[in-house]
Amino acid sequence: MSEKRYILPAGMFAAFMCGYNICWTSYDGDERNKHFTCMEAGVKAVLRFLAENPIVPTEEQVERIHNEEPVDAGSPTNVWQIRNYIKVWQWRMFLAPEPQVPKEIEDLLCAKSDTFNKHFDDRIIEAFRRGQKAGNR
Repeated sequence: MSEKRYILPAGMFAAFMCGYNICWTSYDGDERNKHFTCMEAGVKAVLRFLAENPIVPTEEQVERIHNEEPVDAGSPTNVWQIRNYIKVWQWRMFLAPEPQVPKEIEDLLCAKSDTFNKHFDDRIIEAFRRGQKAGNR
């Protein structure tokens, strides 16, 4: 399995930097704690951003979770299932989609999945896509 890649939603990094920079310019405490205090202010700004701009799964994403996760048929309210969906969504909402590997080059990719091999696999996939694109000109 490849290394997970995460997506930073639009506005989230700006919120972090805004919180960090406001703290940095107005900080009047112990200089040794300045960076950590401002990092905390940035993280709080990100959490505030998420609270004000919730990331809601699309119907397709909910359907995918429903099809992939186990169902507790014995629960009359399915509270367990709903909690599980929420947990899975929180885990998935920042994951970048895995790149689709064309069948023509599956055998060229590294068998062992680690960061070093992932770099080469990504280059092989990109080279294949560029070749496809150049062939369509």
